[in-house]
Amino acid sequence: MTGFKSTADYPAQNTVDEAEWGSTGNVRWLASSVAQGPTLVGDPYTAGTIYWLPIIGQNSYGITELSGGNAKSIIKALGSAGTADPLNQRSTMGWKSFFVARVLNDSFIHIARCDHS
Repeated sequence: MTGFKSTADYPAQNTVDEAEWGSTGNVRWLASSVAQGPTLVGDPYTAGTIYWLPIIGQNSYGITELSGGNAKSIIKALGSAGTADPLNQRSTMGWKSFFVARVLNDSFIHIARCDHS
């Protein structure tokens, strides 16, 4: 990619994000294991690959915690279901979390499509 600069070439290393591997102009490129994978197009033997690269600008979204706690663990011991579990065979464990996120400005979010054959 024209103008790509590796993080090793940054003059100040204290601003490098842990997942960052470079930049192009004002765009910083980060690696993620939770992003959508590539899409194969056409015949599996001659297929091209499409990569979807989200570009998320500063102040494009906002998140906040709700009052009353963020995450709670819930544990129900054996036999806590009463007559619904007369042989004490079931116990459960789970969690719930309160979270709010909102897109603040759609024009600050773009998806770059990169075709590779």
